[in-house]
Amino acid sequence: MLRNISERYARGLGAAIVAVAALLLAANAVPAKADDAREAGQVQQLHDAGR
Repeated sequence: MLRNISERYARGLGAAIVAVAALLLAANAVPAKADDAREAGQVQQLHDAGR
């Protein structure tokens, strides 16, 4: 019985480590840069319009 419980905790801990690693990789993903400078300027204008 104790062996089954510790195996269950080990699987849960392993799953938690994988989930945290996936979240860290997703958080560090960098969005792609705009190919056209004009498109980047339009995005900036939309952002400034909200002020």
